[in-house]
Amino acid sequence: MKRIVTILSVAFVVMLGTLVVPKETMAASRTEVYIEVGESYNVSTKKVSSPVIDALSSGEAKIVSTKFNAKKTQLTVKGLKAGTAVFYVNKNNTKNGNRVKTVKVHVIAKASSQTAILSNSISHAVSQDSNKANQTVYIYSTRGVKFTTTCNNLPTSVSGDTSGKAKAFTASSIYEVKDSAGNYDGMKTWYLKPTTGIVSNSRSYTAGNVQKITTTYVRTDGYWTSSNGRKHWAKTRVVPVKVYKLPTMQIYEGTSIVSSLSMVIGTPRTLTYSLSNIENDTVKKFECSAQDKNKVDVKIENGKVKLNPLAPTNGSKINIIFNIVLDSEIASHNGSSYVTFTKYIPATVGEFSKVDLVSAENINKGIKLTWTKNENAVEYKVYRASNMIEGFKCIGKSKTNYYVDETAKYNVDYTYKVTAVSQNSIESDYSNNLSGKREVLKPTILKIEKVSQGLYKISITGDKYDGFEIYSGDNKKPLVSTDTNNATVRLNYGNYKFYVRAFVKEDGTKIYSQYSDAFTKKIVNPKKENATSNKTGKSKINNIKRKGKKAIVKLKKVKGVSGYEIVYYVKGHSKAKRLVTTKKSSIKVKVSKKAYCFKVRTFKKNGSSVSYSGFSKVKILKKKK
Repeated sequence: MKRIVTILSVAFVVMLGTLVVPKETMAASRTEVYIEVGESYNVSTKKVSSPVIDALSSGEAKIVSTKFNAKKTQLTVKGLKAGTAVFYVNKNNTKNGNRVKTVKVHVIAKASSQTAILSNSISHAVSQDSNKANQTVYIYSTRGVKFTTTCNNLPTSVSGDTSGKAKAFTASSIYEVKDSAGNYDGMKTWYLKPTTGIVSNSRSYTAGNVQKITTTYVRTDGYWTSSNGRKHWAKTRVVPVKVYKLPTMQIYEGTSIVSSLSMVIGTPRTLTYSLSNIENDTVKKFECSAQDKNKVDVKIENGKVKLNPLAPTNGSKINIIFNIVLDSEIASHNGSSYVTFTKYIPATVGEFSKVDLVSAENINKGIKLTWTKNENAVEYKVYRASNMIEGFKCIGKSKTNYYVDETAKYNVDYTYKVTAVSQNSIESDYSNNLSGKREVLKPTILKIEKVSQGLYKISITGDKYDGFEIYSGDNKKPLVSTDTNNATVRLNYGNYKFYVRAFVKEDGTKIYSQYSDAFTKKIVNPKKENATSNKTGKSKINNIKRKGKKAIVKLKKVKGVSGYEIVYYVKGHSKAKRLVTTKKSSIKVKVSKKAYCFKVRTFKKNGSSVSYSGFSKVKILKKKK
């Protein structure tokens, strides 16, 4: 008998450790029961003849109490204290050989004595473990947090042949409340927006926008279900949630907000950043880098980001990455990664483009070059070659997209090209070549008007000339030469045709323009003109003196006249007379270093007719020494 008891004891130990029984007697009849302390559960024995309980251990049996009903058709199991007990149900009032049912009973501590655990996905107190259970949550607006409910000493998993009757601890609700007591009635403001329902005892939220640090609360309720279908509720858990306004990062170039960058090689860019909505936070670290360092070099100087484009991205985009790490309360509870703010600015880098030389125009001042603009250029360089042996030389710079080559010699064929220059002195490829030639431009006779009886003033266009030569007739007979754009000539009545050409002096040689178009003038019979009246008061030249390149002529003032007509010419060249009119008794006229003759007469207008006095005596302006 002792031997049998020993064998049974060993079998009991093995069963408690592994719960392994012979398949042929146990597989179909095994029962696993989950009940709370003080709760009972009925096990059917209806199909077992004369059932009897064969406890494997008297110690284990104390965890529960067992009792058959009068007809022995069911076994009632009651939990006495928390623990696990295993029983055999034998048939025919026998033990140790007729086992037809195994009953494993899990007795769970009362749920009402347990408090639910509410863990979160982001925050934990500095002094606590990182399981983030029952801790205040620190979160920014628009950021997410996940809450998960569990409960110690309550079933977290249920297995066995319970037919779904017993269920592990389950969260019935996870929701926002207004205070630490778990009240929610009358809430007007919700600071957490649920993004999911309860899934696997978890629920996710997104923090809403707040204007300042705000504290709200999250509550959870949960229960477990015993094998008889009863729900056993644990105590409610409430945790605080502190919501902060989310800092925002903005990138600027000057005063303009930057969302993307289009850069060009050789043209650096300077960016700054700002971080708003910081509450009791400081910037711990600021970093900026380029996704491809071979394309863009990045440096931070005095809080400013210096971008230097190095190589083209060929149409693709790379990111300029801005990182700001805050030192804050949230960081101390969530970790620094939670307070790292990152902004990506997509950027492209293009080649520093060359320009196209559009025109090389001959103008009075020289050869005017015009080219297309490079918006990223700070200036342009102009190159010129008179022959390919000597090659191109830089002759000037321009801030605009044109340049006048005033150093070009007349009647020389030149070749030009242009480059654009970047902010950091990178020079583009050369433009196309254009040829240009400086020539003396053809002048034009504007008008011929009568000065006095027999004297006529010829007015000519143009500047940057050294002088003009006027010709008459189809055979272009030289008439007069002048170093101003007008000349006075004496003409008889008849039909005239005049030409003019300009000249410049270069290296002591006159270089001429082409002849102007013909200008015709008809001179009427002087008898038909208004005759000179002797009644008009005569004037005279009181004084004449030089001042620089001009002569100051002072006249005798005459009352009642309309004005004064002054005739002057280089001494010895009376045919090349010049004429000016004035209403004042003093006038300045342009003269050369040569000696000049001056005389004056008055005139008086009467309607369309004009009467003149006789000329004064000639007064000489001496030659300049």
